[in-house]
Amino acid sequence: MSAATRDFLTCLLHAEFAALTAALSGVPEGHFGHADDGPRSAAWHAVSALHSAHAALALLGAPTVLPPTPHGPAATLDALQRTSALLLHALRAADDTRFAPERTGDARTVNGLAAFLRALTHHRGQVALMHKENPHDASDLAARSGQHVRPHH
Repeated sequence: MSAATRDFLTCLLHAEFAALTAALSGVPEGHFGHADDGPRSAAWHAVSALHSAHAALALLGAPTVLPPTPHGPAATLDALQRTSALLLHALRAADDTRFAPERTGDARTVNGLAAFLRALTHHRGQVALMHKENPHDASDLAARSGQHVRPHH
């Protein structure tokens, strides 16, 4: 993996982790573990992102032990932030020679990290969609962020 590719993926992963954390932070505590109108709750999307992050850590050759499933919004957000920090550190610290183009690991690693990025984006999008489909939740999120949200008609 070239330094430019690593920097690009690191930047994108950092942004997606931040966006997912922000979206999850806006979910009211009473709704975090419940799927209001869809098949999955915000907690399910957060834990799925955690499991995917641990797979990405393993892909980078970083030591990883999947922690117990966190319970509650605060514990889940904490686990997601700690895991994202570990993954971003492992990506920044990965040896260039480990991912040299002549080695078969390069394409697998880049493809695996790209797939993980898509998974993060999916989970963030699903949580954001929950906010959009539940006006009360969207208004609550807007109030927390100081933004104005037009009511649905």
